[in-house]
Amino acid sequence: MNVLMKNTKIIILADSIATLMSARIFTFLGAEVSILNDCNNNIKDLLSKQNKESLYYFLTEGCELTDSNINEETDILFNTLEEADIFIYSRSSIHLIEKISEKQSLESKYPQLVIGIETPYGTDGPYNEWHTNEITDFAMGGYMQFCGHPDKEPLMIHGFQAELHSGLQLAFGLISSYWHQLQKNQGTTVEVSRMESMLNAQVWFVPRWLQEGYIWPREPSILIPCKNGHVIWGLQTPEIFLLIEKIDLYEDPKYRTAHGWNQEIGNVKKLLKDWCQQHTKEEIYDRAQSLRITITPVNNIEDILSSEQFEHRKWWNKTKYNANSVKVPTAPWKINIVNDASNITKTNNFDESEIALPLKGIKVLEVTNNWAGPHAGRMLADLGADVTLIERNHVQVTRSKHLFGGDDHIAPNFYNRAHTFNQLNRNKKGIVLDLSNAKGKEIFLKLAKETDVIIENNSSRVFPNFGLSFEEIKAHNPTVILCSISGFGATGPQAHHVALGSNLEGSSGLVSTIGYKDNELSESGSFYADPIGGSFGAILSIAALIAQQKNKQAMHIDISLLESVSLFIIDKILMYQSDSKTKMVEANQSDFFVPQGAFQSAGKDCWLALSIENNQQWNQLCKALKNKDLLQYDTVKKRKKNIKLINSTIESWSKKFDHYEATKILQLFNIPSAPILANWEVAADPHLYERNYWLKNVHADAGYQRWDGYPWRISKHWKMRTMPAPRFGEHNQEVLKSIGYTDNNILDLIKSGIISDIPADLHMYID
Repeated sequence: MNVLMKNTKIIILADSIATLMSARIFTFLGAEVSILNDCNNNIKDLLSKQNKESLYYFLTEGCELTDSNINEETDILFNTLEEADIFIYSRSSIHLIEKISEKQSLESKYPQLVIGIETPYGTDGPYNEWHTNEITDFAMGGYMQFCGHPDKEPLMIHGFQAELHSGLQLAFGLISSYWHQLQKNQGTTVEVSRMESMLNAQVWFVPRWLQEGYIWPREPSILIPCKNGHVIWGLQTPEIFLLIEKIDLYEDPKYRTAHGWNQEIGNVKKLLKDWCQQHTKEEIYDRAQSLRITITPVNNIEDILSSEQFEHRKWWNKTKYNANSVKVPTAPWKINIVNDASNITKTNNFDESEIALPLKGIKVLEVTNNWAGPHAGRMLADLGADVTLIERNHVQVTRSKHLFGGDDHIAPNFYNRAHTFNQLNRNKKGIVLDLSNAKGKEIFLKLAKETDVIIENNSSRVFPNFGLSFEEIKAHNPTVILCSISGFGATGPQAHHVALGSNLEGSSGLVSTIGYKDNELSESGSFYADPIGGSFGAILSIAALIAQQKNKQAMHIDISLLESVSLFIIDKILMYQSDSKTKMVEANQSDFFVPQGAFQSAGKDCWLALSIENNQQWNQLCKALKNKDLLQYDTVKKRKKNIKLINSTIESWSKKFDHYEATKILQLFNIPSAPILANWEVAADPHLYERNYWLKNVHADAGYQRWDGYPWRISKHWKMRTMPAPRFGEHNQEVLKSIGYTDNNILDLIKSGIISDIPADLHMYID
């Protein structure tokens, strides 16, 4: 039962998808959420005009709904805020709040209130007044530039993705600030932008330019056709030869070296493609998983609605919207709470006069790899938690690729210079520990005894196989919060299956909604599930600590990456159930905003995103293009009928300009538009510079580094942390001494290989 934030009172103005996404998260957590629908600024009406009213019903399910004219009935808002813990609104309501507050800030009027403000670009900076919509939000967040085929225009992912990400980050910033409020009885204001939230949902994009000098293009599809659709091959290892029954190649030593494998990968992929075309996606999936090979099917909406895995986990909830019976997702997590009715002493991790990050004093132990778990741990560390990362004695994927200067720069300390690892693990301490050894397990349990939260993201059988089940850990720490993040969740017929984020966006249904047409699908170009599931991990960890303020209880949080990313296609899920013939693949087009799309601009692979939402904007576009002939297409129906002519006319104009320049012209006419940013452009973007977005630090092996900053701006002017990521085993002695080990103990542990500061598998990388 999700009751972690029971009795927390939250007031939300229904003025954006992002604020309603935060509402949905808070209701999943059991909070008391009240939605105010302002008659002058109502997201419900906007969604209704796009036949998306059911999306409004889903996002506000479980909320108390009130319709009002806030401008005239100010007491309705102010009376509710008297009893509220958290208040949330979006950019469209900023001027309204300032007006009705009569120049008295909400912070001074309600000093204990936690306030959240969500905007497309932030409340300051050169772009803060730009006109935006779904496609322009996505264009500025970086993902669009590398989504799609290399010889075609970039693709957006439909379903208000930037706002969903922004709502996710807003929820975390508010929960963290509310935790701080419970400690110090002081409110604060958290600001989150869609642009910065989307950039934080990536890990390679900008660093590949800053540290490898690599302009990230759209790349060839990783989808592999089969008899009845497609599959995705994740981690590429020689075990694939077992799947396609090429035992001689599996035994060939050539494929056991990085050089040999990379040299032959093209031939390997052809062999796999030829084999897959003789089998169904279900046959391929079953056989691959029996061999522990990361291959998964590309499912469509119908597939996920009938999924055995979702059915077993009771993930779908049957409900009615406007008399239509539909299946809607529940929370993408399960929680096992072991209650103890005794009271817990309220902790205070702050000195009375101290201005400290909101999560100061929280101790986190992290046993993770790749992306989702490290992302969760980094979010906690960024806002002040004391996070210790436990690695195993090998070079994990994020340490082995994306090195400064490129992947051919394999020096003896290369594993400390990989920017993927260094970005995901900033602000953490790191040790190397063999958990398969009894002494390693003993060390882990000693650390766990002093820990508030443990985050692990592995296949659901890994921790139990180490003898580190929830029950075992709880025996050493009766109030432990164990947050487990796995591909499919800890229960169900697919619980022990293996997958990466790329696989999961296929299995979740996401890939079936991206493409140029139904038979020309595309993946996101990244590992979309990981930052979403990782963010949920950070949110649940703090929500669990908030619940512990009232009751002493151990908790096991089971987060499914599959469910997490499926939640992000809720718009498509609802559309399909209202009419199964509705187009799931729309390229960049919209049935309601015409024209809408990506248009070439001056420069190599440079694109402009543009969307026309109404006839007024259409007239303004005709003025901007200085083209009176287009004025005759003064209805959506006429524009649809003549879309090829309209698009070619727009592109003839946009090719004359740099896409920043084109955007500035169009914004003068109040037209939603934006450059589709490449990684080198994000790194040089003046808006991000003006907002002091970037973080900088100096790493002992990697040197000076510049990183994506935080998606949260907090009114207390807390100084953000910029500690570089740990080198391999860097904090072994410091951490072990903190739990009573001596220098001689540590020396014995090094000799026996229980801890290490040099990976054991260097021979795989350095001859």
